[in-house]
Amino acid sequence: MQHRLNEVLAISRQILEQSKVQEWDEVEALQSKRASLTQTLQTIPVPVAQQDIDSCANVSFQIQTLNDEILLLSQTNKQNLYEDIKRNNKSKKMSTAYGK
Repeated sequence: MQHRLNEVLAISRQILEQSKVQEWDEVEALQSKRASLTQTLQTIPVPVAQQDIDSCANVSFQIQTLNDEILLLSQTNKQNLYEDIKRNNKSKKMSTAYGK
């Protein structure tokens, strides 16, 4: 399980980096890959040794922290897109109203 969680963590880091540079197509591809990998975690037995549990918990916490950062970036991008759409719609209405 630890190995798979580390893979999810690595992909999450890639998603964050791609989000920062607004490579949303790459983000989407990486998210699909991460979702598939996360799905496989459900088939792996949960560790029983406390050291393994603690290690998995630490990696899970890191993943969640990255997810929070990714979510913030994607929400900001969504808001920016919404504002652009509103500006474009307003511009089109003004052009139509003034016959240009």
